[in-house]
Amino acid sequence: MEGSFVTGLYIGALAWGVLWGITCAIMASNKNRSRVGWFVLGFCLSFFAAIWIAVLRPIGEEEAEISRKHGSIVPAVLFVVLIVGVVGSMAWYLLRP
Repeated sequence: MEGSFVTGLYIGALAWGVLWGITCAIMASNKNRSRVGWFVLGFCLSFFAAIWIAVLRPIGEEEAEISRKHGSIVPAVLFVVLIVGVVGSMAWYLLRP
């Protein structure tokens, strides 16, 4: 019983993060900002990231093009590390003796 409750918490937290990540990515796209970066921030910071992107000004096409050319892989790497950590801790909890 306890294991299924914890698994439900993990799945719920993952769904919550994905929901906020998608919300922030859509808002960022409308403001010519990095969708991947804001997805990661939304996933990690939930509604705080949504408030943050909501108050930011849109950037112009020229700035957006520069940002795309010199974009960073850091948000994607952080997201992968976060997912590996969550899955690893869930596996550890479920497979322990």
